[in-house]
Amino acid sequence: MEPDRQRHMPRKTMRLPAFGPLLARYREFRRTNQRAVKKLNALAQTFMRVMNINLRPDEPFRVENVIHRCLKKQRLEEIGEAFSRDLPRDFESLRESIESYGRLTGEDCAPFLDREAAIRAAFLDQLWFFTKILIFNLCDDHTFISRMRDLLRYVTEIKPEVSEGLLEPGADLAGKLTSFNEIARVLHQRGDDRFFETVRRLHGVRTFSLGRENSLELMDLEGTESDLVAGQPLDHGRVRNRALKAILVPYVLGQHGAGREVLNVALADGIIDTQFSLGLHKASLRAFIEEGTGSARNFVSLSYYEPRHPLSSSVVGNRLRYFAGILDALGYSIYTDSISFLSAQYRMGAASTASTLAETMRAIISLKDLDEVPGMADDPSRIVEIFRKGATNLLGFLNASRNFRYALAGQMERSTFAAVLKGQHLNAGDLAVLFDDEFPALVTAEARRGRIQAPEWMKFLGSLNEEILRMRPDASPPTAQPQPSNHE
Repeated sequence: MEPDRQRHMPRKTMRLPAFGPLLARYREFRRTNQRAVKKLNALAQTFMRVMNINLRPDEPFRVENVIHRCLKKQRLEEIGEAFSRDLPRDFESLRESIESYGRLTGEDCAPFLDREAAIRAAFLDQLWFFTKILIFNLCDDHTFISRMRDLLRYVTEIKPEVSEGLLEPGADLAGKLTSFNEIARVLHQRGDDRFFETVRRLHGVRTFSLGRENSLELMDLEGTESDLVAGQPLDHGRVRNRALKAILVPYVLGQHGAGREVLNVALADGIIDTQFSLGLHKASLRAFIEEGTGSARNFVSLSYYEPRHPLSSSVVGNRLRYFAGILDALGYSIYTDSISFLSAQYRMGAASTASTLAETMRAIISLKDLDEVPGMADDPSRIVEIFRKGATNLLGFLNASRNFRYALAGQMERSTFAAVLKGQHLNAGDLAVLFDDEFPALVTAEARRGRIQAPEWMKFLGSLNEEILRMRPDASPPTAQPQPSNHE
């Protein structure tokens, strides 16, 4: 065996048997944390049901209104009974997540349990008053909304000091937590961080280049990928694990975002446990794919949390709605409050799971661009549409579209636009969507308004496209030369 390959192979003494208990604790922690997230999601949805049947004290006194109000009260009482039945289990799920975090990390989890108990007591006190004023119809709409917001803070709020504290290793956050979501968020990231730190310390990590600034940090606990040589560009053809192979597909195809991406992957029992550092975002994912097995065994399970306080961000949860829109189209079962967290699961045959996992990875890569996309605050559905057409570098794509609008309006010289476009580091898929769809649609719309001559601009785009493709041998040509679009 070559000396450099031997040097980078996992140490035999640290293979799977030594990590069995750690992996078991980590996977238990992931299950309990996701279960707690699902319960929080259900709790938030129950509040939305309450919002939809708000009692209005100013309804005129008529027989039909009295009957209507009685029916509303009956529905509120049913929801109140559901609260009484489900809340103990919801709280128990979060406490189980805290206890499994303690078993994983070895930390004293008493501070988290104490905070959960204090938050629960305050929440139940507010909830009792809230349900009473609703059932007895003692509040106007303003008071109702105010009380609703007070209650939801205990469920979904993430304060800036907590989200910022997660970026500081070792920061003491337990005493600052004031919502169930903050507890789940801190446990999720700290648990993932501690697991990967422990594996690195005991086992070591092999680093592979994925092109540009991107890298894979692989912790192969069972030696499955011993043929791969660290310190070199990854040889995708020699990757054996099907799930690991799938998450690397976007990089093989040259699909990347606007900045650096680091993939932390622990491989054991054929399952990959991952943590992605993507700008301000962190996502974690588990997957297993095996040929010849059905949907009962193959799976993808992922979690994602907003990196900053949603109400202080210009996007106000639009990143979550963007990500959820893509995952829904891919066939995932999704749990999200549409503001701050998302959990999703997918099960299918091996081939379908592999292709879905590759597309999921492309979506995760694209998430980090959305902090800088100005249009993201306006219409996340447009961003979903752009992604599904094949664009991954969303920031570069939208910058190219905006600059082309300036060029069409005469606010930018064509030569300047061409130079800016060449500097966007666009993927082959980005270029194809721009030249096949986005640019022709903009030209057609402006030509119909009588502001430009379409043939002249289409000729310019055709020449520019050919020039860029000559500069980028990795880029595949669009399916056809740009043609004027038939839609506005």
